[in-house]
Amino acid sequence: MVDRVVCTVDGCGNAILPETAQETGGPCMACVGKKKAAERRAHIEANRVDIDRFAGVTDPVEILALMSQRPKFDPLVRHVSYPESAYDVYVRLSPDQIAAVRDRVIRLLETDAEQAAEIAGELTTFTTGEFGPLHEAFFQRDSLWPPYIFRGAAASVRDRLIRALDGPDLRRNHALLALAWIGDPVVVSQFNAWRRTPPQWAAELHVEPHDYAKAAGWELSSDGARRELTVQPCFALVPDRADSSEVVVVTDRGDRCPWCEQPLIDLLAIDMAVSEFSSWGMRHPRVTITTCHVCSGYGTVFCDSTTEGSARWSKHNVKPDYLPDDAANWGRMPTRYLGAAAQSRPPHTAIDWMTDVTLSQVGGLPSWIQDEAHPKCPGCNSTMMFVGQVSNEELAEFSEGVYYAFFCRECGIGATEYQQT
Repeated sequence: MVDRVVCTVDGCGNAILPETAQETGGPCMACVGKKKAAERRAHIEANRVDIDRFAGVTDPVEILALMSQRPKFDPLVRHVSYPESAYDVYVRLSPDQIAAVRDRVIRLLETDAEQAAEIAGELTTFTTGEFGPLHEAFFQRDSLWPPYIFRGAAASVRDRLIRALDGPDLRRNHALLALAWIGDPVVVSQFNAWRRTPPQWAAELHVEPHDYAKAAGWELSSDGARRELTVQPCFALVPDRADSSEVVVVTDRGDRCPWCEQPLIDLLAIDMAVSEFSSWGMRHPRVTITTCHVCSGYGTVFCDSTTEGSARWSKHNVKPDYLPDDAANWGRMPTRYLGAAAQSRPPHTAIDWMTDVTLSQVGGLPSWIQDEAHPKCPGCNSTMMFVGQVSNEELAEFSEGVYYAFFCRECGIGATEYQQT
């Protein structure tokens, strides 16, 4: 019997179990596994083929259908991606092609509700069309997610959603979100009624029924009117416009965060003299959002505007209970890497943070990764307006999370929130 034999592979030296060893030794099980894995990798690299499912396909409806399919995994096959994003294909669709994708979604709803919901979200977010049949199909199947697909739904769907809230089986939070995205005067009136007299089922919710409106970018004012929490137009923030002066993204400042002592940044600086932003109704020449890229990940960071349009650390800031002790090791955010695109885009383009579209933007609706989180202005206690967001993933490889920027027109106070998966 062999007392002790070590692995003969150079640099290993692991002991081989006596009952499995030969007197001359040999490789250990770990080295045998590594050898087999290396051989498999070499076999895959030598024999893998590229398959282009899009070769010869020119119909954008068919291209989108192929993009939505998930080919069965095969290590010997590498599927070639389409050279454009789904968003780029969607925005080129004609009205007839939009209707064709809509009808495909309705058919798909019968066999794969999850994929149907994914495509419906893209279709209703990236295009404008007649989506009444789609709303009807999703309502009939009690498929109310994603709720933003019901934006612009007909009165018949709206009224049945309201009546269904009193039923026993409806997912009430989904129904309330769908109503929020419809957001017409009848919905506003109904939300007001629920605010005055909460329904019995309101006790099951985590927030009051009317507060679901904030997820769709509006709220009830004190007098019961619809108050918008977003501004338009909306511009994506893209690398090839980094030199533009209308919107300056991530610039260093000379001062430091009083909490973690890291350099503060101006996350966004938006020139209100530009005609495209005149409809925002701001009283300041520039909307500047100053923040700490570390501490804003742990709580709301406020900034106070100056008369000339810059900003400074706000006297209203309250230090979070917890902050990381390694802030000095956090990487700096790339400066002046993004700028406002030359053309505006619909405000709801990026409402789903998981879709294949640029998230960084000024104006529009936020891409909430978690729940809606509009901060309250510490000056007047009103809900602050969303003015833009910057995605870490679009600034640096292997980064994640989104910084959300808010502003109060009345008080000139800005705020930053942060969310990640």
